[in-house]
Amino acid sequence: MKSDKQTRCQCQHLLKCEPMVWTFLTGLRIPLSNNLAERILRPYVVIGKKLAFGSHSRRGDACRARVLSVTTTARQLKVPVYAFLRQVCTEHQRFGEVRTKLPPCQAQLENQAA
Repeated sequence: MKSDKQTRCQCQHLLKCEPMVWTFLTGLRIPLSNNLAERILRPYVVIGKKLAFGSHSRRGDACRARVLSVTTTARQLKVPVYAFLRQVCTEHQRFGEVRTKLPPCQAQLENQAA
């Protein structure tokens, strides 16, 4: 259960970023639903639950969500997933941080050019 202080901090953060919260209403390139993302991730979630019986911790849930997000994005950008994950893990072990980034998608490149 979240404390009142945590809730207050989250509300203050939302108020600071309020214009960003409503971007989907004015940004024509942003879909009003996340159906595409849900369809892409659904097989991984269903199969993952069947094979791994879910996660037993919040850290495990967070790790799985991040890995699924990165691997799905890498596939969409045609980046070799295994090589990318190996590079990221190697950098984190050697330097304590990750310097390698996924390339921007076409929409991000168009935003930067505008």
